[in-house]
Amino acid sequence: MFKILFSLFFIFGSASSYAATPACTINANGEVTNDIDALTPGDMNGCYVTPDAVYIPVYRVGLCSSVPTYENYLTECTFLFNSASATEVEVVKNQAFNVADNITLTEGSYPASVLLLGTTIGYKHTVNFTISQDGWSDDDDLTSGKTCVSRTVSGNADDIGVSAGGGFYECGASSLTAGKFTENEGAYWDNSECEINSGVVSRPDSSAHEYTTSSGSAVMCGMANESTHETGGDGNGGTNATRQLLIQTFTDPITISAATSSLEIGLKVTDMLGLEKHENGEDYYYNAFLDGVELKITALSN
Repeated sequence: MFKILFSLFFIFGSASSYAATPACTINANGEVTNDIDALTPGDMNGCYVTPDAVYIPVYRVGLCSSVPTYENYLTECTFLFNSASATEVEVVKNQAFNVADNITLTEGSYPASVLLLGTTIGYKHTVNFTISQDGWSDDDDLTSGKTCVSRTVSGNADDIGVSAGGGFYECGASSLTAGKFTENEGAYWDNSECEINSGVVSRPDSSAHEYTTSSGSAVMCGMANESTHETGGDGNGGTNATRQLLIQTFTDPITISAATSSLEIGLKVTDMLGLEKHENGEDYYYNAFLDGVELKITALSN
């Protein structure tokens, strides 16, 4: 056994292959040249940008001596961060945040990690377009302009216009200020029910909850609490999830040796925000949603 210093960094690398559509094209002035208004509504074939800030409610971060399931991760993993209540962390590109010191880990190989989150993942973002877009800031009230900002509301793609009183963005002049939008069902708008086949966790259907990362693969499972899988999901009458469990498998396991002095853990935010077109009756408007969660863990030596 030995002690390491756990440091938390919030950005690394570039977009991973879970992104279903490419990064947005951005000109020298920082403006998105893609015309989101030209998309077919609801097909999610927009493009991806890096959000200004992401807010994640963290319960646990752990390294695992074997690839766990949602049933046994509490015993298969050593937790670098562990909180009874969710700690909201603001994730900004290239910003570092030290969570804990003097964590004890056993030397060896760790092929997987887990991240237990709450469901209220949020973000702030301002996007400038070269082509005017429509936002939906209140009931039946479209706003237009080349600058679109997130609104201080909560909701998800399944209840746009209900709890938020409209869409999650307003568009207009460049003087607009972004508010904090909170996805009240987590990083995904639908449920994240998982199943175990031959000891491997997977999604019961093909979806964005099971994806390739820059260092391996990942699956996101909805949890009723830290030890119990959600019920419902996949359109079967809703969900009772209060947590989201990310189980991530590394192609190259993390090796902890006597020479290890610290760990760097990065949360990917690059190209994490998907720009989309939605519809309200005969009106069409711009919106954006977070897509995917990914950790990168690096063991550093003296």
